[in-house]
Amino acid sequence: MHGMRIRARWGAHASPLALRYADSANWLWRAGGEVFKLARTSDRDDAFWQGAKALFGLDRWRVGPGLARSLDGLPMDLPMPPLPMRWLGRLDGAPLWAQPWCAGAPPEWTPGFAARLGQQCGRLHRRRANHFGCPLQPQHSLAQWPSRLQRYLGERLSHRRLPDGLARLIACEPARVTSAVPCLLDLRADQFVVGESGAFWIDWEALVWAPVEFDWALLEMVVPADCRAPFLTGYRHHGTPVPLGEHRTHCRAALFAMGALGELSWEQTTSIAPWTDELA
Repeated sequence: MHGMRIRARWGAHASPLALRYADSANWLWRAGGEVFKLARTSDRDDAFWQGAKALFGLDRWRVGPGLARSLDGLPMDLPMPPLPMRWLGRLDGAPLWAQPWCAGAPPEWTPGFAARLGQQCGRLHRRRANHFGCPLQPQHSLAQWPSRLQRYLGERLSHRRLPDGLARLIACEPARVTSAVPCLLDLRADQFVVGESGAFWIDWEALVWAPVEFDWALLEMVVPADCRAPFLTGYRHHGTPVPLGEHRTHCRAALFAMGALGELSWEQTTSIAPWTDELA
């Protein structure tokens, strides 16, 4: 149905593409040399986007026409450069964008990809700021982070039956943070594509400025054990890794509340090895 309406309104023959995840953020169609992306989840019905809005002020439905400006100020030498998006309009109120078609497949976790992702993050982390938030909205002082994070955890998790440790955590104020960096809140495989023409960053709609400790908490949870060494080698070409220490548990709780890694239980979330502390 949407494909027919896209063709009628934008004059493009659009063939639907399969969704990789049940909670994928967009409906996708291929239309010639482009991919059309229609938002299918928002902060009204999805925990991930609720967290993105509550913590960082990111509402892609509202900023849709200007979303491409999120890339302003990023390094130009990223090993997986972001593919640009152009605004098409709205369909039933949902934002619709177009992006160049890139032949390839989502990367597998290999030493080569881990090293490339390490370089990507290292170069992004060279850009530092004393504020956090959505690139397209007024930014928040880093001094506001602890209270904003604590409020989000209380609002998001207070209605659940929580393990005692998590309930006590919510009552404690998070540690202060040092600086903010460009951070992609979703690091699942379909955010990138690797093909004959290279590797590209194709899904960057969840790009925010986040405390560097928050980004490292996500990386600590995502990078598999057998890929950590090449990831760190790539990262160290551009910066020094950040041991999480006292930041870890609150940041993991936020990522758990957002469902940033899918349907992980709190026990699974806390069982991931705290390997960045070994870097101190």
